[in-house]
Amino acid sequence: MDVEELGGKGEVSVFSVARWLSVAACSPPAPYLENFKTQAARSAVNVREGQGVVLLCGPPTHSGELAFAWIFNEYPYFVQQDTRRFISQETGSLYVAKVETSDVGNYTCVVNNTVTREKVLSLPTPLVLRNDGVMGEYEPKIEVHFPDSIPAAKGATVKLECFALGKGKGEVSVSRCLGGSAWRRALRRHQLAFAWIFNEYPYFVQQDTRRFISQETGSLYVAKVETSDVGNYTCVVNNTVTR
Repeated sequence: MDVEELGGKGEVSVFSVARWLSVAACSPPAPYLENFKTQAARSAVNVREGQGVVLLCGPPTHSGELAFAWIFNEYPYFVQQDTRRFISQETGSLYVAKVETSDVGNYTCVVNNTVTREKVLSLPTPLVLRNDGVMGEYEPKIEVHFPDSIPAAKGATVKLECFALGKGKGEVSVSRCLGGSAWRRALRRHQLAFAWIFNEYPYFVQQDTRRFISQETGSLYVAKVETSDVGNYTCVVNNTVTR
């Protein structure tokens, strides 16, 4: 699988996908976690140095909350999240911005069921540098795909992720579509401020005893979900230095 050049000049990029939060009428089934389906080796992901890349986990059938991690080459060397690497705790995907030669290797997705404590591992995904040149200096854009909706049992707690990349100056690009649960991980030195739109601008989520927006990660937490919480959520990121 090849990762093609996507371009883009924004110094800080915000990524969001249309999401719909719905309230389930019944309780979820008992928690469980199946194994990854038997398959041949995963295809190598080919990327140029300086590009952004997404490694898909594709968690197996399950019920209950999952936690994701990635092994780099071999246990116990886990991928550490930083200003270039982000692991979505919603899809399990690993995002790497501006790939370096040190990123080359095999990546294994580790899926944990937080209720049953079951753990399963995917087959390794090789990350390989393409030999047709180094990318120019630009901030790569990475596409991400989430399920169309987030079902939540009434009274449960929901976490919507937000994710931003950048160099700490320049314009901030905001999702063009209503969405939520984008991604997170803003670079701390950027001095970014996060907010969430509920359904449409200018209706912003107001923090209270049930709703909290982490200014470190951008994630939105909604506790004790009610039917009034159903709708679309969009993460908005502002650079407080450059506005």
